Amino acid sequence: VCESHPQGVVLVRFKDRKDVLKCIELMSGR
Repeated sequence: VCESHPQGVVLVRFKDRKDVLKCIELMSGR
């Protein structure tokens, strides 16, 4: 979590590109 960011950004790392695409689809607009 980026505590100093006004929007409360969270950084996430993935090993597999397919998992990245699933996450983007699921979290889009949140």
